[in-house]
Amino acid sequence: MPDSVGWTLETFKELYDRESALRDRMDIIRDTASKEAISVAISAAKAANDAAFASAEKALVLAKQVSDAAADKLSEALATYKANANEWQHTFREFQETTLPRGETLATFRELRTVIDKNTEEINLLMRGESRGAGGVDAMAKARQQTNWVIGISIAICGMFISAVIGSLGVLAGLIYFVVGRH
Repeated sequence: MPDSVGWTLETFKELYDRESALRDRMDIIRDTASKEAISVAISAAKAANDAAFASAEKALVLAKQVSDAAADKLSEALATYKANANEWQHTFREFQETTLPRGETLATFRELRTVIDKNTEEINLLMRGESRGAGGVDAMAKARQQTNWVIGISIAICGMFISAVIGSLGVLAGLIYFVVGRH
């Protein structure tokens, strides 16, 4: 059959070889980009994990410091009470002034819950790919940092609240012991 267009078996082979080489280069580029994207994602996850661990560690240290401080205050209050029984009202008044009232504690927890709910909603949008702007990975990392910070603060506040409750129980037990022990 005569060649009217100018294509021969050699030109088809040459075209096929060029296309194969181009396809191979594109596969290499895709593979490299994929590896880089995975590396960046792993780095971001590691950074978020490190930030969460650091926040939790700070919160635990703070909670322990608060608990130790509350235990020290309780010991000092009981020693003062035993040394001078006439000052029990002063000690109790001082204890009331240094603890956080229940209403303020509940208001603080409600505010924290609002922040956590808002961040949870934003994280869910990011996880579904429905973020409202560019930089979804950065936004997700910042949301994780914010959530970790809020959780750390919540743990610290809970520690302070528990320490205050334990402290008030100790003072109350001292008062009961003093009143019952006198009769």
